[in-house]
Amino acid sequence: MTDCAPAAEPPLAVVHRYYNAWRTGTAEAITELLHEDLVGHTGAATIRRADVLAWRALLATRFSELDVESREELVQDDRVAVSWTSTGGTSGGEATQWRGLSIYCVTAGVITELWEVRSPEAPAREAVIRRRTSR
Repeated sequence: MTDCAPAAEPPLAVVHRYYNAWRTGTAEAITELLHEDLVGHTGAATIRRADVLAWRALLATRFSELDVESREELVQDDRVAVSWTSTGGTSGGEATQWRGLSIYCVTAGVITELWEVRSPEAPAREAVIRRRTSR
């Protein structure tokens, strides 16, 4: 586990910028907010920054619109827990919605570690992880 230390920018502000980057699909902004040695925990899988970027790129190919709405936020020191809802819309008007809970550790203005669980309706991230591990 990564040691977390309070950042100059409040951790909640960093997470808000991260969610905004997800909404806009700006890979550079997402990259800037994730530590290069990010460790993510999603079920049985451990993910890295490249996996998060690949996941966002995959969602961009599936959905013409992607929204992430924070439902509830809890902050304690350097940790931010967010209950969220994502909605992906296609150009044909179809929408897919899924929910999740993420916990972020923010150090020096970047996310250094995250934990995430998603509802079963969420598009499978495992394909991105399998591609990384099969190389």
